[in-house]
Amino acid sequence: MKIIFQTRLILWKKHWISLLFWLLFPALVTWALIVQFATIQADTKVPVGIVLEEETLLVQDLYDSLKDTPHIRPVILSEREALNQLEKHELDSVFIIRKNYEEKIQKGSRNQLINSYQSDLSFAYTPLRETVISYVQQDYSRAKAAEVVQSIGTEYGVTEVWPWHELIERSKEIEQEQKLLEVDFTFAQTDMQVEAEDIGIFKPWNVWALLSLLATFMLFDWVMKENRPTITPRFVFGKISFKMYVLKNAFIYTGLLFIFDLLTMFLFNYYFNERISLSLIASLFFYRLMLNSCVFVFSTFFRSTYLYYTSSFAIVLFVALVSGALIPIDGIIAKFSFIQYLNPLGTFLAGGYINIWLIIGMVLIVWWYRRKGEIDA
Repeated sequence: MKIIFQTRLILWKKHWISLLFWLLFPALVTWALIVQFATIQADTKVPVGIVLEEETLLVQDLYDSLKDTPHIRPVILSEREALNQLEKHELDSVFIIRKNYEEKIQKGSRNQLINSYQSDLSFAYTPLRETVISYVQQDYSRAKAAEVVQSIGTEYGVTEVWPWHELIERSKEIEQEQKLLEVDFTFAQTDMQVEAEDIGIFKPWNVWALLSLLATFMLFDWVMKENRPTITPRFVFGKISFKMYVLKNAFIYTGLLFIFDLLTMFLFNYYFNERISLSLIASLFFYRLMLNSCVFVFSTFFRSTYLYYTSSFAIVLFVALVSGALIPIDGIIAKFSFIQYLNPLGTFLAGGYINIWLIIGMVLIVWWYRRKGEIDA
């Protein structure tokens, strides 16, 4: 094994640029895509001018709610600056939170809390206004509930009266604990539940899984290139057979790729706050075994680099379309449940370990090692 490793190092020194490129390709391209998409998403948010005539806890909470809304980019300005930018069409609309906002909410008044302005190019004014109204109504409902709790305490002679702000904060905690943002809906005659925090388009591990499949195909082209009539006869008089030589090299590549998979895990944890756990490490390991075993057997059937590369790209494209990593296929899985068992990425994306493709890959390696004869492509 030591001699084989040293031989592989000699080959890597001659092709270290391409080797390093494909080792780093999945992680770096995933990072670039996620960051670029986040930038584009931030640029496509609707700019809204926010004028704060008072700085109270309730007003700050209202602004934070607007800031956390995915499609809104609030900008705090003075009234004069906001209206000036609105005239120049630099803002879609302007909302002015008037003085005594918190005081009026506590008293149960909903009149003249916020003033809004729009221009002839304010295409998103109506949905923005409804969003602001919903947040104001939320504050009003919390204040009303706090008032009822205080009145009940007074009626029953409770000596310890909860402050108004503590009741408001407690109501927010209850909303989070009870998952009040969970929505039930029916689509295509299928009952589904979606939480706001689960909605996303490009998830780091989904993108990485597809790119890692492509990189594995590109890295394992050495099997095809070294399985040539000019090379294989040299092993007849050696201490090790050609198939054993190839298998040991495959183990070396598996170890190298798994090291870079772990580095990717730390990279995603640092930039995307993806969790690090033993279950994730185990899932990465079995996913790597599945990729390498299947790609290894696949590469043994080819002699033409053109056919190998075109077939590899075709497989990656097909998996990208049917795996659900980028395009949701929940509706298809609901009708044809067996698809989830044939999905090569499904087990890894679900945090699992062993799937049918890992078993198929291992069985095919044993078959390849024991069979006689060659197949050309």
